Amino acid sequence: MDVDLGFLDALSQVWTLFFGFWPPWFQAMLGVALGLLIAALGLKLAKFLKDLFWPF
Repeated sequence: MDVDLGFLDALSQVWTLFFGFWPPWFQAMLGVALGLLIAALGLKLAKFLKDLFWPF
């Protein structure tokens, strides 16, 4: 089974382009911070949609 990872390869190249010169520990902290930010925005969106479609 052949899996196309083109999107992940492109994401990796963009990450390396912008953050490749930082040390690995800083890249790890930045990745965790971005992940938490995405999770928080997802929770905000979920609450907004819940209140929009189920206001009780």
